[in-house]
Amino acid sequence: MNVNTEDEEYDIQYEQQAENCEVTFDDTSKIIENEDFASMAANDLGLILKHQKSEMGSFALQFPRHPNRRAECMSTYQGRFLTGLEPFLRSRRTLLSTFELVMRGTNQQDLLLKILPYLDPENLNRIEITTTKNTEKEPSPILKMDEIVELDQWKNAKELYISMLKLDVALENFYHFSKAEFEIQSVSAKELTELKERILKDKEFEDFKIEYHQLKDKKKLLESFGRPFAGSTSAKRIWYHKFPIQKKRALYIAWREKEKLFKFYSISLQNVPNNAF
Repeated sequence: MNVNTEDEEYDIQYEQQAENCEVTFDDTSKIIENEDFASMAANDLGLILKHQKSEMGSFALQFPRHPNRRAECMSTYQGRFLTGLEPFLRSRRTLLSTFELVMRGTNQQDLLLKILPYLDPENLNRIEITTTKNTEKEPSPILKMDEIVELDQWKNAKELYISMLKLDVALENFYHFSKAEFEIQSVSAKELTELKERILKDKEFEDFKIEYHQLKDKKKLLESFGRPFAGSTSAKRIWYHKFPIQKKRALYIAWREKEKLFKFYSISLQNVPNNAF
């Protein structure tokens, strides 16, 4: 476990030794009898966070996959750690303030819900959720999002990065982000058209990268988006739109149908080809 402040960095290691836990700090080790390493680490971090007052730049929890352990085992120790940490966050007088939340190595909504609801939604700007896969060809596991997307923490955040996870939730739950990258089960022409219209009204929009598995109503999408830019190809269709409220910016949309990928970028008008609109 690493704890970083502006002036100091602490590295504390917890390792299970049969029924005991070995704790190493500052080159000194101590055996704690009859203690679980995950629960003990959660307890120590919980005591720190319970009394945290100032806003943190980042709150990051990473659960790397051990090559010799099955995924079920990894989920078990994640669960013990997060279950042990949750009561400390719940008992705080105020919600924990952090600019970003980074969760790496978990793909379960119930575990994410042991952290996310206890963060201050007024200060949480960025959410990052990633997991690990044995190989690139391994399918992305599905992450349920039905409860997460109802949280104020989700609705108030402006940036989102979700990697190696497939989201089974409607695209409309992402409209409010100004910067996002994620993989989704399905999208429709109606949703993509709504997203485009909302982006054009968003003066803070930066970029979206959307991987999808199923596109509904391709014909309607092409009708709604209109004729692609003349420099497009069948492999990469491109559209340009002027931002009504950003006079020096334009919206660039690229659709790679074979790769099942949409990109929406805010770009300078100087980078827009002639006769693009």
